[in-house]
Amino acid sequence: MRNTPTREDILKIQKYLFEKEQFFHYEFSLFNNFLNYFNPDFVLILIPTIDNYLDSVNDLVEYQLERITLYINLGYYFFYKDNLTELKKINSILKKLVNNYYLQLTVEQLYKYQLLSDVATNNLMMDKYQKLKDIGLGQLFEQVKNKYTKSK
Repeated sequence: MRNTPTREDILKIQKYLFEKEQFFHYEFSLFNNFLNYFNPDFVLILIPTIDNYLDSVNDLVEYQLERITLYINLGYYFFYKDNLTELKKINSILKKLVNNYYLQLTVEQLYKYQLLSDVATNNLMMDKYQKLKDIGLGQLFEQVKNKYTKSK
């Protein structure tokens, strides 16, 4: 069972990340793992720093796949925070990344991206995603569906 970090823990992590001028893999992982606990303003401030780190390792395909995973996480983060402007920005970045690395993505990543993209473009067709339950993403689909239908 995963322990939920305390508010004090999150503040320490935020302070550590904010004070770093340059990110490396550790800071990138820390940001990605604790993303859902951060304030949206803090996340927006750190995105350029994260992108600088990812640009520095741009020639390695595995880091492009990590960038896709991060941006999928950011997309869901902004969706759950009701920030549709940022969700649409993230979606346009993801579209380019996914098109470039389509063959290297897992089925799970592709489904998560497609679901997020449909939400961002206001084109969610519920029956299209019944297969998500078969690959273990049924809970994600239900959360998105509930949030999506509430916002309409």
